[in-house]
Parts: sequence; C-alpha cells; structure tokens
Amino acid sequence: MYSRIKDGTLVIDRRDVIRGGFAAAALAVPGLAHGKGDVPTGETEIIDLMDASAIDVSELQPGEMVVVWMNRTFVGILHRTDEQQAAAAAEVGALSGESDADRVVDPAYLVAELKCLHRGCYVGYVNTLEAAFKCPCHRATFDTAGRVIKGKTDKSLPFVPHSVSEGVVSFL
Repeated sequence: MYSRIKDGTLVIDRRDVIRGGFAAAALAVPGLAHGKGDVPTGETEIIDLMDASAIDVSELQPGEMVVVWMNRTFVGILHRTDEQQAAAAAEVGALSGESDADRVVDPAYLVAELKCLHRGCYVGYVNTLEAAFKCPCHRATFDTAGRVIKGKTDKSLPFVPHSVSEGVVSFL
C-alpha cells in the first residue's frame, strides 16, 4: 500500500492507479475470497480508506482510476477523459434511463460502487470504446457514467454520495 493519510484525507501515490485493462486482480483485501466477481478486476492495488473521510485524487491522470475499500465494498474513482465525459453526456440514459448529470457531481470524476446489481459481482475497469466497465459474471457492460448499456440488469452502478473540490473527493 503506497497511499497515506494526511489531515484526514487519504493521499494516493502514482502506484495506486489503474490504467485500464481486463487483468485478474493481483491483490485483494484480506478475508475476501478470490472467486469470479469477488473483487474488481484489473486492479494492481486496492486502497483501504481506513479512517479517512476524503481522498486526494488530484494526481490521477484522465483515464486513470483508483479503487477504494470503504464501508465493506469497493468504490471506484475514475478521472474521466474529455472523450469519456463527452460520450457520457451525449448518451441518453442507456438502459437505466439516467443522464450523466444524474450520475456525477463533477463531470471530471465518476465515483461509484463497483458492484453490478444483477447478482452483486464486482465489475472491472476495461476502458474500451464500447464500455468502461464489465461484469465478469454475466458480461453486463457499463459506460463512464456507470450506467448499464448491455446486460441482464437495468440498474446502474450504485452512486456513492460525495463532493469534489480541487481534486479531493469527500464522502458524505
């Protein structure tokens, strides 16, 4: 683990970042099983929020994501590229019927629980033209707003209440 807490804010290190790619999880939070869908895929590191109530993601480059373990679930914070923001804004709700504005507090960041609501499997960040996230259990796909665009569910990735200010995501 490379991140550290400073003044109640978790500060990530460049080595905590996910750049995409559908690889098997290399590391999991102790006590979790390593079965299909038990952890998000593609991670090189999972950050434990510990006692912090915020995370500094100002070092994230567009297209990069961190995965945070908080409240007994995985939360992804994706710094969306200009192209990802434009695509999400242009897409009208996908299967869930939501707009991008319904899903994000700050257009630059998606903050969502990485759990597919079909069967509760954790999704992976794949960052392809067709989809941003994919469920390994039943192949549901989600866009960069966390909305389902294909699959056995019509529910988006769960929204996590938060605010964003100067690259710091504070959880409410």
